[in-house]
Amino acid sequence: MFTVKKILCPTDFSELSLKAVEAANRLARMFHAELIVTHVLMPVNRLPYPGPNPNMDLSEVNRDLMDHARKSLDKIIREKISSEVLVQGFVLQGLASEEIIKLTETEGVNLIVISTHGLSGWRRFIFGSVTEKVLKQAPCSVLTIQRTADGQ
Repeated sequence: MFTVKKILCPTDFSELSLKAVEAANRLARMFHAELIVTHVLMPVNRLPYPGPNPNMDLSEVNRDLMDHARKSLDKIIREKISSEVLVQGFVLQGLASEEIIKLTETEGVNLIVISTHGLSGWRRFIFGSVTEKVLKQAPCSVLTIQRTADGQ
């Protein structure tokens, strides 16, 4: 039997990923499951070109990005998650698909709810697909939320 105790929902703060958050919230209510909402930031290590100071310390930039992401995630949790749902929020740094899989494993997640932007052609080749990588590597079931025909 398919039981759901913990649901993970990654968000990139796009409108489509917010639809995934709403779907994950509904499923968490239905299954009385815990919900984990996460955002993964790619750390800023070095500027890719020599600037005025190529050895500039970017730790403050990373802290600011983390702080902004944390505030954005907290706002989503406040506005999109029902008060009766037990929810945790994580802001992580690294490659999105890898961090999502790691969090799934460490938290014992049973279901991932993730949006897919449906990129194809050169856009998919250039940008890749976090969702596709998660689908291939996830140790649990994955529900994808896709853009509808009307673009929503």
